[in-house]
Amino acid sequence: MEQKYEFIELHENLPFKMFINSVHSIPFHWHKEIELIFVVKGSINLIVESKPYILNERDIIVINSMDVHKIDKTDTENVLLTLQVDPELANDTPELEKIIFHCHSQDSQHQENYDTIREYLAQMAWELNKRAKGYQANLMGILYLLIGHLMRSFPYEVKDSEIIQANHHDMERLSRIIYYIDENYMQKLSLKEMAEQVHLSFYYFSHFFKDKMGLSFKKYLTLVRLDKAANQLLETDKSILDISLDCGFANNKAFNKSFKEKYNMTPSEYRQQNKHDSQVPALFPTALKKASAGTYLDVAKTNDLATLFEYLPSKKPSFTGHLSTVKLFHVEIDTTQPGQSYHKYWQTLTTAGRAAEGLRSDWQEQFRTLKADLDFQYIRFHGIFNDEMMVYHESSDGTVTFNWNYVDKLYDFLIQMKTRPFVELGFMPSSLRRSDESVTLNWTDSLRSYRLDSTKFGGNQSWPKEKEELLQKNLKNKLSSYMPQVNRGPR
Repeated sequence: MEQKYEFIELHENLPFKMFINSVHSIPFHWHKEIELIFVVKGSINLIVESKPYILNERDIIVINSMDVHKIDKTDTENVLLTLQVDPELANDTPELEKIIFHCHSQDSQHQENYDTIREYLAQMAWELNKRAKGYQANLMGILYLLIGHLMRSFPYEVKDSEIIQANHHDMERLSRIIYYIDENYMQKLSLKEMAEQVHLSFYYFSHFFKDKMGLSFKKYLTLVRLDKAANQLLETDKSILDISLDCGFANNKAFNKSFKEKYNMTPSEYRQQNKHDSQVPALFPTALKKASAGTYLDVAKTNDLATLFEYLPSKKPSFTGHLSTVKLFHVEIDTTQPGQSYHKYWQTLTTAGRAAEGLRSDWQEQFRTLKADLDFQYIRFHGIFNDEMMVYHESSDGTVTFNWNYVDKLYDFLIQMKTRPFVELGFMPSSLRRSDESVTLNWTDSLRSYRLDSTKFGGNQSWPKEKEELLQKNLKNKLSSYMPQVNRGPR
């Protein structure tokens, strides 16, 4: 059973996790890590321990350990920098799990203290981005400075151990409540029934739920039902009446009224606008799904970090050796002079490794991202006839069978993505080799030596005696459906 407690995977060998993300909707959840959110761009709606906030660009907030919180986008797009710190940072630090920081930058006073937090976050993002020699030690040093600054410059309280234990007990009870709602939302659920399920009085349960979640039980149940209904509108062809009844609404009128209040449109309009958008995330994610931070972006690839890097010290870190440094150039351009168009070479061709890698789901997911960013026309790869593609099989009596299933699957995917394969005909099936000759590559950099043997990947450099038949079969099979550009490959 997945609970609303979030298990956070920290950076390797570091007691924190830092990432850039764009949030659509994150349901109520909690975790032991202390969380700092810096709004790099746009704005978000945030509820922490039932208290609502609207965070705008450059705002900062600290979410304490085990605080129940929820994030939603506003009508503007957002980019957030999030830092999640393990409260068991080190043996020589205070027990951060017991500390309740009061840190929210919309407090009009002491803005210089918030600028110091922004500066430390900018330095940590810079170190993670550049990963120069010793960056992990630098990161730990900055993190300790940040924790020390929070303790010196902002008010905080220390929770009693008994209060912490009681809080854990409350979170376990809340998990059971949410699980029950998620499993039975389609039934007629009442406040009285829910109170009985967790052995609480009607009055106590009502106040407990609203105190922890920031909204009433009835409102939460309606939001869950609306999310389920929104998913069915996009993923099924059921009638709106059937969907409303399936999701626990008493009648179609009640469903339409609640839906329009939440999404500012009718169910029919929502289906019409979003039916063909398979990537639309749930507007109120399923309560029991593991908390997600939305669409993740790579720290090194987003331009929006410019806002954050404004807070770097005037002398930015520089790196020596074979690591690149950040340089600023002054360029003057005379726009009255004739110019020429710039050829976007990256939109012509990109390269990959072995053909078999293109059958993996993770490879294809990365390909989709790269294609969306660069929109290249061709992709070049090798090993189309490698053993792992299972193109050629020869039985003990010499009968030859050609199997184009894996090749077709790869080509189908590429054509679907409007990318033409640039095929390098290099390695051949081992059954067709004319000798045991293989290719071994050796190279050395300043730190290590490398050796690559082509036989490790089921590839054979020797061209086969039956190569003409293999190529003819391949071309005959493909020309009816595909028009790839073919390259003979290395000789």
